[in-house]
Amino acid sequence: MEDPAVRPVRRTPAAARIAGDRATRAVAIIAVLVAVGWSHLAIARHQGLATNAFDLGYVTQTLWYTVHGQPFRFTTIEEVPFSPEGVLDPRRLRHPHSLLAFHVEPILLLVAVPFALWPDPRLLLVLQTVALAGGALGAAMLANWRTGSPAAAGVFGTAFLLSPSIAATALADFHAVALGAALLVLALPGRWSAAPGLRRGDARHLRARGRGYRRGGSRRLSVAGRPSRGRRPACPL
Repeated sequence: MEDPAVRPVRRTPAAARIAGDRATRAVAIIAVLVAVGWSHLAIARHQGLATNAFDLGYVTQTLWYTVHGQPFRFTTIEEVPFSPEGVLDPRRLRHPHSLLAFHVEPILLLVAVPFALWPDPRLLLVLQTVALAGGALGAAMLANWRTGSPAAAGVFGTAFLLSPSIAATALADFHAVALGAALLVLALPGRWSAAPGLRRGDARHLRARGRGYRRGGSRRLSVAGRPSRGRRPACPL
């Protein structure tokens, strides 16, 4: 007879969800502290004249022109005797005074909104550090959703913040692509949870049905892994 004292404790779905939320909140607190630290270091680097025209300088100028009615205009490389982009010669461009001739970064239109309130390069440094630190929330939520383990959420969220490449990006002037990378990480949990066939536990079900399909030869699968008639086998992912 099984001893109740040594019976393993199983978490209810509600308890697991609460534990996952707590882990995510803990990662959020750590992310706020890291963002404050990165912002302080990035601003100190800027005030120490260690930032550059590429990319912080020309992005700041582009935003200033955008706010004042000339979207994506910049003159950072006007009449320079060299090619700052390596093989690209600005003298051969039809519109060398448009940032779109070098980089297509429409996200700067969104950044122009707060820039209109505080037209300062330090705003870009703070926005970048906040966006990068916020990516840890996406990593934590994705880990918790895929594994069901609050510990995994804490580990992956913290590991994201401890990544040397993330910290180096936060302290390397300003790059609009860094904002896109952080937003992508934040979007993954919602995208994966909404995708059919990617719910927790479905992967095992799909693999089992796939083995049955290969053995039977005549059974067909739908996207959700259920048998269907008159359809070609569809990729579950």
